[in-house]
Amino acid sequence: MTDQIDAFESDPTVNESGRRKIIVGRGTLAIRSRGTISIKLPQSQLRLHNTLFVLNLSVNLISASCIIIKGFYTVHDHKDYAVINNSDNKLMFKAKRLDNKRL
Repeated sequence: MTDQIDAFESDPTVNESGRRKIIVGRGTLAIRSRGTISIKLPQSQLRLHNTLFVLNLSVNLISASCIIIKGFYTVHDHKDYAVINNSDNKLMFKAKRLDNKRL
């Protein structure tokens, strides 16, 4: 999920028109559309299909199950989060936690 329309490869094509919503905190945000985004990684590029475009989302969210379906696996602990390519065990990216709540 992202609120960055420019992250999409082209204009998101499936218009949800606010019919579906996500629950955030004590409220909801409308899903506007969905499409494909590309995430530039140090070693390659990761394309994610069916990415939701959600206005006013304060952070970008990625599903661990989507990463696994794409042929990667995740390793994480209380300090770090890493995504590794299943086929060659190459580290795709690593993130450090900023605090106890987020990466």
